Amino acid sequence: MNQLIDPDTERLLSDSLRDMLAGGGDVASGLHEMGWSDVTEIDAPAASRLLFTELGRSGRASAQLDNICTAAAGLPQSRVIRVVHPLRDTSTPGVIEGVLLSPLDSCEVVIGVVAGTPATAVRIDTSAAVASLRPVGGFDAGSALAHISIPAEKINTAPAEGDWERAVSRARVALSWELIGNAEAMLALATAQISQRQQFGRPIGSNQSPRHRMAEAHTKIVASRELAVAAQQADDGWTALTAKAYAGMAWDTVMRGCLQVCGAIGLTAEHPLGALVRRGTVLESLYGNWRDLTARIGSDLLSSRTIPIGVAL
Repeated sequence: MNQLIDPDTERLLSDSLRDMLAGGGDVASGLHEMGWSDVTEIDAPAASRLLFTELGRSGRASAQLDNICTAAAGLPQSRVIRVVHPLRDTSTPGVIEGVLLSPLDSCEVVIGVVAGTPATAVRIDTSAAVASLRPVGGFDAGSALAHISIPAEKINTAPAEGDWERAVSRARVALSWELIGNAEAMLALATAQISQRQQFGRPIGSNQSPRHRMAEAHTKIVASRELAVAAQQADDGWTALTAKAYAGMAWDTVMRGCLQVCGAIGLTAEHPLGALVRRGTVLESLYGNWRDLTARIGSDLLSSRTIPIGVAL
């Protein structure tokens, strides 16, 4: 994969994204004002990496994952399409269950994605979707995240046409970057906490135990970045599955380490770490959590008796 956007431009774009997301305005409108569609045309992988990393760092909810899925599936971007993103790697018989990342206002089509082998999708009646919504617990009312579970009899049984294998793969890579950004934000908070918090007259960060935890968290994040880059280069289901599984495991390691060194204050409403943990928990579950995906990877390797050839790192 040739890099079309140079590092200096990437830093400028990241800064612009960070400022836009910190402003609290509508994410879609902010991206439009930035001309983000032009950035995507120039270098789509870099645009996705930069955007979802900053979304992860900011903890902001948006419909950008919907756009990634529908574009990869080959659906027209001129229509307002909302996607129910699955909470599992496999389907629950007779039920579409997942998370909506944005409100259904002005929505023309609702599609429920079913991750698995093969990945599929179905159209959902909008009124049925509205009736089945409930806010995701632990989030403020403005987050727009909602859980949805719809029985089969309320679903339009006609499958939604599109390349849903590709859509699921692209979604997993985007989520990997968002989890990486979320983990980076947690690590920055925890590092600041142990640098400032004193115990017995010295910062607790001078002790080996918290330093080891933060070092482990850093190495997990760096390795996650490399796998996410490889997944973008390969642009296939296997590498995307592996990247999402590892990013989820890395996020879990970082989350536990940061909560350990920050203590109980890290889960209070006043501390920003708690909000990152709650949002990251939802992100990590989408399209299969790391434990389920790791089990699937092992099962696939045992059944195929071959190891896929990865991209050159």
